[in-house]
Amino acid sequence: SLGRGAIIANPNCSTIQMVVALAPLQEAFGLVRVVVDTYQSMSGAGAGAVRLFAEDLAQVTAPEVEVRPSPKGLGLDVLPRIGEIDAQGESSEEAKMVHETRKILDANLAVDATCVRVPVIQGHAEALTIETERPCSVEEALEALRSAPGIEVHVGDSIPTPRALERTPGVHVGRVRTSRAFNSGLKLWVVADNLIKGAAGNALQIAELVTSSSLSRT
Repeated sequence: SLGRGAIIANPNCSTIQMVVALAPLQEAFGLVRVVVDTYQSMSGAGAGAVRLFAEDLAQVTAPEVEVRPSPKGLGLDVLPRIGEIDAQGESSEEAKMVHETRKILDANLAVDATCVRVPVIQGHAEALTIETERPCSVEEALEALRSAPGIEVHVGDSIPTPRALERTPGVHVGRVRTSRAFNSGLKLWVVADNLIKGAAGNALQIAELVTSSSLSRT
């Protein structure tokens, strides 16, 4: 229970959607390591970044422009750097994903992240490769994911994408398959609207839980 003056740490949007997908797998099978590559939208950098992206997009796609100019923002490019780069070559976004995930799930969990800004307005996607402590089939993983709150599982030709899921709640998991990189490994594709299920949305859910918990004790 929360006492007076308690502080709840709210992770960033890229960490949130990943740990929502990982938590039921950790509970069912245990986790040894997580490797994640993110595809993060422009809205994650704020409204100013979205406006700059629109300006750059109009500039680099203008039919009368013979030589494409170098955009001020992202244009039609991808940028494998979100935040400042430290002495080890890690970006601040990558460091946050590592530290926040270990703090939430397991301090001993090995986590490696590469965070990339992509020319998408809204919605983050992540490619996860994980190693589990106990053997886990795809069918068992899907069962664990389906039983967890806040997750929608996509199978077959149903592949979650940021554009298709814009302004929808929850975390969407698709393309669950076996990884050849680990003896007991899985690969997952995770998508969420970073504004609806992001830091702000997560903070609202936390507030609702705290309020309902407080009311139940009165």
